[in-house]
Amino acid sequence: MSEGAPGESKPAEPRIAYEVSVNGEEPVRCGAPELAVLSSMLTAVHERGGADLSVAGLVIRPDGLHEHWRWLARSLTIGDSITVRVVPEEECGAPLDREEIDPGKGGAP
Repeated sequence: MSEGAPGESKPAEPRIAYEVSVNGEEPVRCGAPELAVLSSMLTAVHERGGADLSVAGLVIRPDGLHEHWRWLARSLTIGDSITVRVVPEEECGAPLDREEIDPGKGGAP
């Protein structure tokens, strides 16, 4: 594939979303055009003998405030199976919750 002539802009890459399924359940499609960041985190919590799965994103609003959006937050146990597919950002579900953060006041997701 050619790079194109100097000064030509490349076509925009599709934005990434995640499709996440736990134990073969109906997948949750996570993403939105407003997001600056989309992350999926799997955390082992040894003190309670389990793990947590979270899929969340960060929106940076024009007014300077940030919003933390969460699509998935659940506990896992040994033997659970997680599937994460990287998909184009189309037909994503609404987040479960949104939290406003004021970065000027030390708030962070």
